[in-house]
Amino acid sequence: VRLLAPATPSLPQVGTELVAKIYDPLYFDDDEGHLNPFLCMDKYYTHEANAYKTLGEFQGCGIPKYYGSYSLDLPVDPTRKRTVRMILIEHIRGITMADAKPEWFSQYARQHIMKTMVDLESRIFEKDIWLVDLEPRNIIIRSAVDSQPHIVLIDLGHALFNRRRDDPLALQLNNFLGEYISPLLRWNDAKAKTYAFSDWIDWDWDPWLEKEFAHTVANITPEMRERWSDE
Repeated sequence: VRLLAPATPSLPQVGTELVAKIYDPLYFDDDEGHLNPFLCMDKYYTHEANAYKTLGEFQGCGIPKYYGSYSLDLPVDPTRKRTVRMILIEHIRGITMADAKPEWFSQYARQHIMKTMVDLESRIFEKDIWLVDLEPRNIIIRSAVDSQPHIVLIDLGHALFNRRRDDPLALQLNNFLGEYISPLLRWNDAKAKTYAFSDWIDWDWDPWLEKEFAHTVANITPEMRERWSDE
């Protein structure tokens, strides 16, 4: 969308291109009909809007800038309308990892992408937000072919707060809320974290991970090792 007139002081200048993400249950894709589209849209909207607020320090670098949430009236017929929720975020120019081809990038560039992603996800996890939908389709590469491409994580609708799902087993776990958890515990091969990005990785992952994040070893406690053990 293009901003025609700023509704609030927090919005950018007139003419700026933004992304309007609309949470409309009418377009919820669940062919099997097992899910309630209204509850799902409410969850995605509330989680995404609050995730952007919580992650304010990452806006404009690791995630898009967030320009607030709004109500949008859509016409049903000449006399009726329905209201859906919407957020406005920065328009990121680039290509998703799902649409890009790994062979476009050198191994050094791909390693830079993966290291940036792991580091960013771990810092977001430190804010007690778990990005369970971290997939190539939700990562935009800003520099198409570059030795150090910049990436931006998008789509926070599935973000989980307090690092857990709402189930009885998760409630019993110690998630060390507010503490930095080393990628060496959460991103090694045994956790299958790299499965979605396997096409991008043509090097031995665990030794590389240990080298790149060796500085985080001091943060690891025996209790953390037990909590995120490979077993």
